Amino acid sequence: MIRLRVRIALYAAALLAVFAAGCGLFETPSVRVLFDFEDDRDLDRVWWSCHDLFSLTAEHASSGDHALRCDLGIGDYPGVRFHGFEKNWEEYDRLAFSIFQNGADTLTLVVRIDDTESGEEFSNRYNGRFPLPPGSTEIRVPLEDVRRAPEGRLMDLSRVEKLVVFLFRPGDPPVLWLDHIRLEKENPPRGAGFPRERSNGSID
Repeated sequence: MIRLRVRIALYAAALLAVFAAGCGLFETPSVRVLFDFEDDRDLDRVWWSCHDLFSLTAEHASSGDHALRCDLGIGDYPGVRFHGFEKNWEEYDRLAFSIFQNGADTLTLVVRIDDTESGEEFSNRYNGRFPLPPGSTEIRVPLEDVRRAPEGRLMDLSRVEKLVVFLFRPGDPPVLWLDHIRLEKENPPRGAGFPRERSNGSID
């Protein structure tokens, strides 16, 4: 009797594994949200510095009800540094986010990504430049470019250490709105219709 119960349990487990694999239950979510700015606790995951002010606002929200408003101080490289995010990006194909700027001129946006080996050497990290025209822009950073950015080695995308978004010599003190910072897969896995995982571990 015991052997029969064991066999039945093993058979049921095998069927469940086949079903789960077919539905994509054990696969990496096609979208992993790093920051959605729907909770005041997200403000604790931004590095605050003198002359910078960050707040959650309904203005220019591209996903959900809020975006992060960034009133940045004067400087050559004003921006936002994030911490407390998912550090393993290995299973994804790109970093993406929405950004809005209310100036009259096109600015230069820089996305900096470091792993645990990057240090402070410019050539040992990813520094991607993107044109930022007035209004809303969707930024997409191919992670293969990030992987190959350091000189003489490949970046370890399973150990991402730093994420910084900043402007290159914008002139006047800029105001930016950021939203829906996320990792995406190029080809969604089987079962992509299942709920996506959010930054706080909950699901949509």
